[in-house]
Amino acid sequence: MEIKFADSAGLIVLGVLLLGSVLFPEFAQAIGRLVGKKISVQWKAKTRVGVGIFGGALMLLGILLSFRGTPVAPTPTDVPTATPTPTSTSTATPIPTHTPTATPIPTRTSISSQPTPVPSIGVGSPCGDYTIVQPSCDRELPIAPSECLLLRLRWGATTFELAERGADFIDYTVSLDGMPIPGINAYRLPATFVANPTCSWDPSDAWWVYWDYPIGRLPFGEHIIEATLVISSAVDTGWTVLPAGTIKSYRVWLYPIPACPVPPCD
Repeated sequence: MEIKFADSAGLIVLGVLLLGSVLFPEFAQAIGRLVGKKISVQWKAKTRVGVGIFGGALMLLGILLSFRGTPVAPTPTDVPTATPTPTSTSTATPIPTHTPTATPIPTRTSISSQPTPVPSIGVGSPCGDYTIVQPSCDRELPIAPSECLLLRLRWGATTFELAERGADFIDYTVSLDGMPIPGINAYRLPATFVANPTCSWDPSDAWWVYWDYPIGRLPFGEHIIEATLVISSAVDTGWTVLPAGTIKSYRVWLYPIPACPVPPCD
């Protein structure tokens, strides 16, 4: 409830009268004359002190009550102010015009899983079955015009580990009719166990690493295949140890079988 100054004026006036009559006895007599009565003020000291305190308390109470209901204007610090929310300006992330792609890590592909290339030296239609030509075994080999040839180079040892380790230090160079055949070493296959000898001088129960190169069909006529093996480091075959720098050369002569040996042919 709001209390104005006029509502508590009675308390203030009464307090002023009591306090004034204590401090100034003539003030009480003057009030008596105003109301038409004669007042003689003869108070004891204690009474005067008590009436003075009471009058002052009434006056102070009236003053306090007059200000209790007066609305107090809020100070600037009491006025709630809206805190401005900072507008966050997001920096646009530039979208690259080119999506980076991961650089593929090259992996070693097994030789056996590589597609068989079509040799440039062969002619005719693709081959199904092959006639194997091994320069380390053959000296002369008859071939028919329709035959597909597979050139097989090899390296042998008594165990799989020795065969594989020795093949790491083997380098083959091959030529057909004097023309080099490139990429022979890429046709290396894992070591294979062979129980029975392929050549008459081969040992039994050996492990062989093969380089199988598909030549395909050759033009009708005579052909010569030459292969040279060079050992770059000493290798142990289980039968013997071959020193670095060992060179072995092989040569096979291919001669044609006529499609019609004795004319006329059906």
